[in-house]
Amino acid sequence: MRSSPRTARKPSVRLEPLSRALTKYLEASGLHTALERNGLLDEWDRVVGPRIAAVSRAAAIRGETLVVEVVSSAWLNELTMMRRTILERLNGVRDGVTVEQIRFRLAPTTPGMDGDHGYEPPT
Repeated sequence: MRSSPRTARKPSVRLEPLSRALTKYLEASGLHTALERNGLLDEWDRVVGPRIAAVSRAAAIRGETLVVEVVSSAWLNELTMMRRTILERLNGVRDGVTVEQIRFRLAPTTPGMDGDHGYEPPT
């Protein structure tokens, strides 16, 4: 007696592309906004320009606050006074992604951020 070949069963659940499923998950969990906001770290040098980028770096984003490390207290003071302008520029980079605050702090001494850049805060 000969058996008939089995036919493959179709899944009862409709599958969707992985990219769509991941996008839905990221949006539902709120991680999409966090990932977009973290992308602003890569934009710091372009937003502030080479002079400020040489003496500072975007270190982290915590919630809606950008943490920026600065090489000296003089630059920390200068950037604090420029905070509103920097926020406006930064928030114009990506649609729908905003940072509400910038917190400046002195950077630990690291190669490339030792304060010896030949720049002085404008007077």
